[in-house]
Amino acid sequence: MNTLSKIIAALALTALPAMAQDTPPATPMAPPSPSANADLTGQRIYNTDGDWIGTVTRMGSDTQGQPLAAVTIERKLGIAGTTVLFPMGSLQPREKGGYMTNLNGDQIKQLPKSNATNTP
Repeated sequence: MNTLSKIIAALALTALPAMAQDTPPATPMAPPSPSANADLTGQRIYNTDGDWIGTVTRMGSDTQGQPLAAVTIERKLGIAGTTVLFPMGSLQPREKGGYMTNLNGDQIKQLPKSNATNTP
């Protein structure tokens, strides 16, 4: 074996372990949950079925300082056009964009309505 052949063989052997390693596929990371001071204004809100139900119109907090998102209901639930106050803890980011609520339709209907006295 000449010197050039030995160098090529040595390089091939040192490269093999790196090429033979199985790299696990990248797992998509879920976006972080919204923080208390996150501004979700303009974000779409979806139910657990993936249906768009409304859009965040403004942010605020309740009298105890808990963060709220004022969401104008656009579709479904029989309360279209109503703005309700979602607790931030009920909203989780979606991989496809926007946020999903873990509240069902009946729970959403029971949320406080946004008005002049409790506008966030």
